[in-house]
Amino acid sequence: MALSVAFVVHSILMSDHLWGQIQLMWLCYGLNYVLATLFFWGTVTHKKMPCSLALCLWGQCIEVCCFLLLIYPNFKVDGIVGRDELSLFFVPYLISFLP
Repeated sequence: MALSVAFVVHSILMSDHLWGQIQLMWLCYGLNYVLATLFFWGTVTHKKMPCSLALCLWGQCIEVCCFLLLIYPNFKVDGIVGRDELSLFFVPYLISFLP
């Protein structure tokens, strides 16, 4: 629910030069939603095990690796990687992993 609200607000506040990357924004929000759901489910189902913290940390590592492999190269295509472009990924990333 929070990611849906964040997507709408983020779309409204997004600057005009980023509208060409709306598909990338969908990818970022979708990827964050799927991975956060999987890692939350894994943490909840293994709550009593001592490795639940490790599972959460691995989730963070996998999320950053997905960013570096799948999304960051698309940002570098135009030669300008600014705060606006990075917010397309890191806003849903931060929202999806908040407790």
